[in-house]
Amino acid sequence: MRYYCTYFDINFASRALVLFKSLKQYEKEFLLYALCLDNQAYEAVQRVNDPQLLPININELEENDPRLPIARSNRSQIEYYFTLSPFLPLHIFNRNPDVSLLTYVDADCCYYHSPQSIYDEMGANSVLIIEHRFAPPDTDKLKWGRYNVGLLVFRNDDDGRRCLEQWATQCADWCHDRLENGKFADQKYLDEWPATCRGVHVLQHKGVNLAPWNTANFKLHNHAGVLWVNDFPLIMFHFHGLRLVSPDKFCPTLDDIGITPDHVRFLYMPYIQSLRKASTAHNIPLGGYSRKSRLSPSDSEIALVVTPLKLPSPFWLAGYRWHVMQTRRTRMNAFYDIIVSFHSRDWVVCAKRLRKGLFNHPLLLLNRHVWNVLFHCFLSLKKTDHA
Repeated sequence: MRYYCTYFDINFASRALVLFKSLKQYEKEFLLYALCLDNQAYEAVQRVNDPQLLPININELEENDPRLPIARSNRSQIEYYFTLSPFLPLHIFNRNPDVSLLTYVDADCCYYHSPQSIYDEMGANSVLIIEHRFAPPDTDKLKWGRYNVGLLVFRNDDDGRRCLEQWATQCADWCHDRLENGKFADQKYLDEWPATCRGVHVLQHKGVNLAPWNTANFKLHNHAGVLWVNDFPLIMFHFHGLRLVSPDKFCPTLDDIGITPDHVRFLYMPYIQSLRKASTAHNIPLGGYSRKSRLSPSDSEIALVVTPLKLPSPFWLAGYRWHVMQTRRTRMNAFYDIIVSFHSRDWVVCAKRLRKGLFNHPLLLLNRHVWNVLFHCFLSLKKTDHA
């Protein structure tokens, strides 16, 4: 028997139920403890009425740990949700001593293969964590934390509980949605675990916690109906940043460009259809609506609005449209970089960005502003040479 836990409010209830369904497909015997952050989510889980899905009311945690009501009063709602990450496993261990090993997984994750390899690699260790594995262009994001809270495994032994208790104390004292003194939310604390906690193993399996921030590092392919990440079977994908603009329109991610047409075809399209089915079958909101899903700005500090993808059939059409949109996005980012350097009158940098932009995106030559920059950059560099 394996034990899992997650938490969510009504807006993420459809995601949690898709996670539960994926576990039922690839796990033989398991229980999923579902911490419901509001009454609507709790009622939705109760209506599912499945013995493998066990709801926990948020009030139950707060009544058993006086630190939580205090934390709720001095931070925002999302910060309070982050604070709960260590308290949920501790609560389950305290109430269920027979739970020897517990896996925490974010509600917006989905399994695609048996997770047995995770536990084989963990072995007799007490704690398992996983790195973000940021793609090279995003390595600056390490400031938010080397390890991701999307998947954690704790053994109910002295070392596992000691690590959890330390984390809970830290989160109760400080857990905010900002960088401050080397801390960030519940996540940055994990950076110190390999040095301060005993029995910590960093998972090496490349098919676990594949996410928008690391997809550029790996190649996703489908072989005989099984999804592979390089030479590893895809075990779990983390749909972080997915925004549903309407029931039939979505933006796969906010600020990463590692999503390929294959990701859209094999992962995002089936996942969103599963969300819609769960929403309809259990009479819960689809959740996650965002009318203005924005990408991260380039250094020009101009964010681009992504045109949402519809749910067409066949799936490859959505993948093709995503490819076109991403090509346009990178071209526009290159354009804004050129314009910013032009306005700053840094002609050397401007010339470099022009060369790089035109090499990667020849269609920029159709833009009259680019020709204007070319003209002024040529004159300015010529004057510099003469001087």
